[in-house]
Amino acid sequence: MSKKYRFIQIILLITIVFTISGCVEKSTLTIINSTSITQNIIVDWNDVRLLSDEQFDTSFYLDDSIISPEEAKVRIEIPKHPWMQAKLYYVTLKPGKNKKIYLNFDRAGLEIRNNSEAYAGYNIIIYEVYYAKQDSEDWNEVVLETPIDSNTSRVISIPENHNIIKIVDLYGEEYTFQLEFTIGDTTTLNFTGLD
Repeated sequence: MSKKYRFIQIILLITIVFTISGCVEKSTLTIINSTSITQNIIVDWNDVRLLSDEQFDTSFYLDDSIISPEEAKVRIEIPKHPWMQAKLYYVTLKPGKNKKIYLNFDRAGLEIRNNSEAYAGYNIIIYEVYYAKQDSEDWNEVVLETPIDSNTSRVISIPENHNIIKIVDLYGEEYTFQLEFTIGDTTTLNFTGLD
C-alpha cells in the first residue's frame, strides 16, 4: 500500500469521525410579548417578567452529531389572566434551529358587578356563571372559587366568539345576557337581579 493511499485513508477516517461526532450549534428560543400589558411567565421553572413588546431569549448549545443529535426541551407556563388562557407546553429545540413564540391575548374579560341589593332590595348571591356561543345550547361553566355576593364584583375570562352569559343564583333562578366582547378588553355586566 502506498503512502499516498494510506494518507487518503487517514484523511477519510478523520473526516468520518468529525462528521459523525458533529459539532456544537447554538439554538435560541425567543418569547415575544405582543400584548399591551406586562406578562409574568415561567420558563424552565424561572420567573420571567416581560413588559409590553419586550422579548426574552434563552439559548442552548447542542451537539449536532449525525448519530444522535442533542435536543433541548423548554418548559413554558403562562399563568391565567382574564385576557389569556393558562397554558403549559414544551418547546423542543434542535441544534442550529431557532424558534419564536408570541404571547397574544386570546380571551376577553367579563367583570360581573353584583348590584342586586341596591336594585332588587335584597342580596341575590350569584352561585354559577356559564357562557355559550350565539345560538348554542353548549354551556361552559366558569368555576367560581366563591359565590359573588351583592356589592362585590369578579372578573372572569371569556373565550372568543362566546357572547351569551347565564347567571344562576343560589336558588337556581337563571338570568341570561347577550353581550359584546373584545379580545384583550374587559366588559362590565351590572347584575341587578331585575333582568
